[in-house]
Amino acid sequence: MDVKLKYLDCMDSSKLPLFYEPAIPEACAKDQGLPWDQISKCFGGPMGDALLKEAGNVTTSAMGHGSFTLPTVLVDGKVACTGARCDFQDVAKMLDAKPSQSYLRKKDQEPLSNVTISYFFASK
Repeated sequence: MDVKLKYLDCMDSSKLPLFYEPAIPEACAKDQGLPWDQISKCFGGPMGDALLKEAGNVTTSAMGHGSFTLPTVLVDGKVACTGARCDFQDVAKMLDAKPSQSYLRKKDQEPLSNVTISYFFASK
C-alpha cells in the first residue's frame, strides 16, 4: 500500500480531536517514515497559513456564519457526527449507508471514490 494511504489510514483510525493535536499527525508521519520536521515547518509557515485561510473559507461555505459544534464531520454534505463523541465509527456508519459502497476495504484496494468527507475542528 502507498505510504500516503498508510498515513491516511493512521489518521483515520485516530480519535477525532476538538482542537488540532500535532501528536496525531506526527506519530502517523513517523510511523510511515515521512519527514515530520518538514511537514511541521510547512504547516507553521506561510503555506500552512494560506491553507488554514482556505479551510476557513470552506468552513464558512459549508457551515455558514452561525454557530455549530466542533468537531463536525460531514459525509457528502450531511452531518455524520458532532461533538466530543464524534469518532470514525460514526463516519463509517454513514459511509456504509451509501448503496454499493463500504468504508471497509482490503489492504491493497483503492479508497472510496466519489465520497466527500469534510472534518471541521478548531485550529491555530
